[in-house]
Amino acid sequence: MKQKIKRNKTSSSGNVIRTILQQELRNIKTSIVAEIETNVDFKLGGLETRIDERAREYRDQILTSNDKLMKELGEQRQEREIGNFQTKEKLRDHEERLKVLESA
Repeated sequence: MKQKIKRNKTSSSGNVIRTILQQELRNIKTSIVAEIETNVDFKLGGLETRIDERAREYRDQILTSNDKLMKELGEQRQEREIGNFQTKEKLRDHEERLKVLESA
């Protein structure tokens, strides 16, 4: 019977040690995972910043080129409006001439 009691004590102390080791392993895993997440978040934050800076550069280039295009389109619209106005004036002149010719 003494042997059984010793085995029980050994096995129960073995269980206690196993439980403690499992808890410590969980703690270590948790701390490692937390550290990895922190490092990944830090690195991803830096990457995100660099991507934003590059995107801003390209966006600025695109907007600058669009400014030139918009200026050209505005100039073309003004020229078209001036041309339309001149054409209308010529038509009025022709209509007046036709009225004078028809009345004569």
